[in-house]
Amino acid sequence: MSLKMFGSGPVSFRLFQCGIVEVEEFAGGVMPPVEGMGADPVSGWVESKRLFGREITAERCVFGSKVCMELGKAERKIPESLLAVTVQEELEAEMRARGVEYLPRAVRAEVAKRVSDTLLPDMPVVFSSIPFVLDGTRLFAAALNNSALDCFAARWRESTGAGPFPLGPVQLGVVRNDAVLNQLPPVCFSPDLSVVAADGDEAGMDFLTWLWFRWERDGGMVQAGDAAFAYMMEGPVTFFREGEGAHEVKLSKGVPLGCDESVAALAAGKKIKRVKFVMVADGETYGVTVDDGFAFRGLKLPKSDETREDFMSARWLFAERMRKLNRFVDAWLRLFDEFVVLRVSGAGWDAEVDAMRDWVRKMIAR
Repeated sequence: MSLKMFGSGPVSFRLFQCGIVEVEEFAGGVMPPVEGMGADPVSGWVESKRLFGREITAERCVFGSKVCMELGKAERKIPESLLAVTVQEELEAEMRARGVEYLPRAVRAEVAKRVSDTLLPDMPVVFSSIPFVLDGTRLFAAALNNSALDCFAARWRESTGAGPFPLGPVQLGVVRNDAVLNQLPPVCFSPDLSVVAADGDEAGMDFLTWLWFRWERDGGMVQAGDAAFAYMMEGPVTFFREGEGAHEVKLSKGVPLGCDESVAALAAGKKIKRVKFVMVADGETYGVTVDDGFAFRGLKLPKSDETREDFMSARWLFAERMRKLNRFVDAWLRLFDEFVVLRVSGAGWDAEVDAMRDWVRKMIAR
């Protein structure tokens, strides 16, 4: 649930931008009652404070100044082990009835469907959801994979008539710097000039790889608001390049960044697709795994001040965690802005790419 996910423990989210919306706009898309539901899944908006809660009102869905809700889904699911055993029993019975030792594929599929149709109505309801918090026009939603993102965005548009606008690397380039990153010539950081840059949208991987270079060259500092953030990058790390051979290389043990395997990946033209990113400011540590589409998984926020008298107040804890979440996002966006300005600078970016190739060359020599 959104208050549970955003109010305690690690936070996983994508960042969206949207216009001002009223809670009542979601009431028309509330999830149908689950009592007596059939075999077909049902989905819709639910409260964040109670399971299957269908009171979509400001009183139930606004926490402080923030809208907290979920896109819920209820469905009946057959445990895989139960389905496999039952299907096998029915297949054996069908073969005995026909006096054969093998059934055609079409018959096997028919038996499996019959078993599924028979078992499904008696299965318990399983609930899943995409929680979100709307903070002004900044929307945090746990729509991490493309399927969840598309579903969440479509239902949001149905309810509000517009948005939300997912803020991946390309979208952020346009929104914050009026830069169309996916129309820039592709770039390769390998010092081997025979390695050709891969086509396609690689703005996110370019940024993550550049961020590693910037950290090692400049010491990993960024100013965001009134705070100076130090950052570093850790494993596990995933390198990727579209083309021949091994497209993806995952490194997790030891010290993945800077090891022989990571240097070899860079030399082959691969770039960072997913990495562990850590920030520290004012003694507070933020750690998260981020990918090239800017899906943030398992963000660990700094602990709150347990000496405060109102420490146990759920409202205060939630507001404090959202403040820290926004603080992390602001620092991340500041780093990305720096990259975008450099990326569209022409000669400045060319010089940066040369410096990165020299950086890789020196690591190969080591």
